[in-house]
Amino acid sequence: MKKIILIIILSSIIWAFSSFLFLNNFNNKNINYLEEKIINLSEKSSSSIVSIIEKKDLDIYKNNKYSFFNNKVWGWTGFFINKEWIIITNNHVVKNKNSEYIIILNNWKEFKSKIIYSDKNKDIAFLQIISTEGFNPLYLKFLEKKEKLKIWQFVLSIWNTMSEYNNSVSFWIISWLNRNIENNYIKLNNLIQTDTNINPWNSGWPLINLEWKVIWINTLIINWSQNIGFAISLTKDEVEKYLNKIKTK
Repeated sequence: MKKIILIIILSSIIWAFSSFLFLNNFNNKNINYLEEKIINLSEKSSSSIVSIIEKKDLDIYKNNKYSFFNNKVWGWTGFFINKEWIIITNNHVVKNKNSEYIIILNNWKEFKSKIIYSDKNKDIAFLQIISTEGFNPLYLKFLEKKEKLKIWQFVLSIWNTMSEYNNSVSFWIISWLNRNIENNYIKLNNLIQTDTNINPWNSGWPLINLEWKVIWINTLIINWSQNIGFAISLTKDEVEKYLNKIKTK
């Protein structure tokens, strides 16, 4: 508990100091450039983001789109990672392996999918759309090297909040690197800590840098805190290793 409280205090200090630097070192020209950059990245990435809902919940979701308020429906997020209609998300998003999961695009079109690989220890899962109807997905690319990550780098998050509010966008910084989380339910290492806005049902959405590269996948929050979230480390090479495993299955 003391360690968590210390993390919260340090995060608050980092946030306050980074806000001070941001406001004092950026003139209007730089702020306008940054604003345009964020808008451009959001627009380019939005069609890559999908909602993931269990088929058994689909009728409830359609007939009562605000059913998430009373926890009747759990909707999650994922995103396309290649032109073969493969989607990456968290393992806990598709924990019911006998269920069928429906993919909903940002234009509200629905597609059936299948789980093609999952890694419980890394909390990562891959789904693939079964019937594509000829559409070509816009997919996101991953960062090549982790060494490029720095504390206080700007990051952008895009997700489908509760599978209802499509393409919600949040923006701020990397708070810290190489965090470890361990409790009775999960053990994850080398996580990134970020203070971009993270809420329940947001699992599986990408954290994107200003070069339009996915750096990590958001996975969990501290429930009783504000703006303290964690994301899973993934690079281009690591994703390709997973895809090679899928091809050889």
